[in-house]
Amino acid sequence: MKVNDKSRRSAFARLFLDNKRHWPGLFIMVLLALLAGVFKTRAATLWGEAVDFGVGGNTDAMLIAAVGMLIFIGLDGLRTAIHYTVIGQATEGMFRDVRMALFGVLSRTDTMTVENHMRSGDIALRVCEDTERLCDIIAGNFSHFMRLIFQAVFAIVVCVLLSWQLAIAYFLLLPVSLWILNAVSKPLEKLQKEARGGSGQSADVTAGAISGIHAVKVFGLEDEMEKRFAAHVDGAYQRFAKAARIGMGMTTVKYVVSVLQTLILFIVGAWLVAQGLVTIGAVMAFVSLAIYVTEAFGIADRMIFQVKSAAALSGRIYEVLDLPLEYPGDPMVQPDEVADYVKFDGLDFAYIEGQNVLSGLNLVIQKGQKVAIVGPSGSGKSTIIKLICRLYGYDGGQLTLFGKSGEAIDVSGLRENLALVTQEPCLFEGSILDNVRYGRMSATDGDVVKALQAADLWGFVSTLPDGIHTHLGEFGSRLSGGQRQRLSIARALIKNAKLVLLDEATSALDTQSEREIQQALDNLLEGRAAIIVAHRLTTVQKADYLYCLDNGTVIEEGTPEALFTSGGYYYNMCKMQELTA
Repeated sequence: MKVNDKSRRSAFARLFLDNKRHWPGLFIMVLLALLAGVFKTRAATLWGEAVDFGVGGNTDAMLIAAVGMLIFIGLDGLRTAIHYTVIGQATEGMFRDVRMALFGVLSRTDTMTVENHMRSGDIALRVCEDTERLCDIIAGNFSHFMRLIFQAVFAIVVCVLLSWQLAIAYFLLLPVSLWILNAVSKPLEKLQKEARGGSGQSADVTAGAISGIHAVKVFGLEDEMEKRFAAHVDGAYQRFAKAARIGMGMTTVKYVVSVLQTLILFIVGAWLVAQGLVTIGAVMAFVSLAIYVTEAFGIADRMIFQVKSAAALSGRIYEVLDLPLEYPGDPMVQPDEVADYVKFDGLDFAYIEGQNVLSGLNLVIQKGQKVAIVGPSGSGKSTIIKLICRLYGYDGGQLTLFGKSGEAIDVSGLRENLALVTQEPCLFEGSILDNVRYGRMSATDGDVVKALQAADLWGFVSTLPDGIHTHLGEFGSRLSGGQRQRLSIARALIKNAKLVLLDEATSALDTQSEREIQQALDNLLEGRAAIIVAHRLTTVQKADYLYCLDNGTVIEEGTPEALFTSGGYYYNMCKMQELTA
C-alpha cells in the first residue's frame, strides 16, 4: 500500500487509488450490484408479461414467462451469495493492507511529530476502530447502496417505458410519501441518540468506579456510585422505551403510506387500463418496480451521511499515513572501528521552539567507557538518551554516533548496537520468553535462560509452572516492580549491544530492591560501553567518568572520585543523599 503521498486528492479518493491491487474485487462488487438491477427488473417485467398472457388465455406463454421470472429470481439469489463472498475478500483484504500500512508508519514515523500532534489513545482509535468502521461502511453500506441505486435506475427506465402516464403520477406521489416518512422518523432519531448518550454516561460511571475501586471503597462511595449509575440507566431506559413506542407507530405509518401509495397507483393504473393506455400486467410490473425506486430515495439522506462519514474516517486515517517517516540514513561503520561511540559537540535541543532543554552541550562516551550523567529533574538527562536513540532530531551543534553524523546515520543499524533499560520497564503482552527474546529474536530458549540467570530472575522463573512460557498479563501485571526491571535487564543482556543506556533504571525501586538489582546491572555492563542516567548516586559509583547537568548544560565533569574530592556540585549531591562516608 502506498503511503505518505501528500497529493491534493481527497483522502477518500486516495483510499481507493492507493489500493489498486484490490480493484478487480471492487469492480466485481460493482458489477454484481449492477446485475441486481438487471435481474430484479427483468423478473418484475416477466411477472407483468405472465399476468397479461394469463388474462389473454395464452397459458403456454404465461408458463414460459413465469419460468423465466423464476430463473431470474434464482440468478439474483446466486448473485447475492457471490456478492457477499467477494465483499469479504475484497474489503477485508484492502483494509488489512490499510491497517498494516498504518502500523508500519507508526513504528517508523518521527517520534516528536507523534508526541506533539497526537494522543496515543486517538492513534489507537484510528488504527483499530476507524479502519473497522470504514471497512463496515464500504463492505456493508456502500455495496447495499450501489445495489439500491442500480435497481432504482433500471426500475425508473422500465417504469417510463411501461407507462409514462403512470410514471408521472408516481413521481408526483413519491415526494409526498417520503416527506411523511421523514417527518415521523425525526423524533425517533433524536430519542435514540439521547438514549445512546445515556448508555455512554452509565458506561463512564462504571469505568470510573472500576478504575478507582480502592477510592470508592475507602471513601464509602458505593451508594453514591449506584445512584449515579441508576440515574443514567433509568434515563436511557425511558428514552429507549419511548423510542420503541414511536418506532412501532412509525412502522404503522410506513405501512399505511405504502398501502396508500400502492392503492393510488392501482387506481390510476385501473383508469389507464380502462382507457386502453396500458395493460394489467404492465400495471402489476410497474407497482413492483416502484418499490425499488421508493426504497432508494427513502435512504438518500442515509447514503449522503455514510459518504460523509467515510470521507471523515479516511481523512483521519490519512493524517496518520501522511506522518513523516524517519530518515533511513547512510550505512554506519562497525562500532569496533571507532574510538568515540557518542559525541555531543555544542548541541542544542528544544521540545518547544525557543525553550531549549539542552544548550551547547559537550559530552563524549568512548568505546568501553561507562559514563554517568547526573543532575536535577528537568536538566535534560533523559533527553540525551532519546537523542542517542535518534528518537528526536536536534536544533544546533553536532551529534556523532559511532563515528557518523547523527542526522545521516542508518537508524536501524544504530539501534542494533543499543540496549535500553528505562525507569518504567516496557513489557508486552505475551510470555517471559517472548519479552526477553524481543532483545534478539534469534535467541534460543537456552540463551533466554542464561540471560535470566545473569539478571538474577531465573530463581523466580524456574518455580513457575510454565517457566519461561508463563504469560505476564497486561504490561507485566503479574510481576513485581523489581521482577519487571530484571526482565528488562535480561532483554538488554540477550541483545549483546555495544552501548547500554540506563535511564533512571533503579529510581522506581526501593533501596532493598535497588541493591538486589545492582548485581544484574553489573553483569549487563560488563565489557560494554554504557551511559548511566541517574538521580540516585548509588548507581553511578562505579562509573569511569561523570557529567553533572543543570539547565541543559554541563556544570561539572570528571571521575566520581575527583568530583567528590573537589567539593563541588557532585559532592553536595552526595552529601544530600548521605553518601559522604
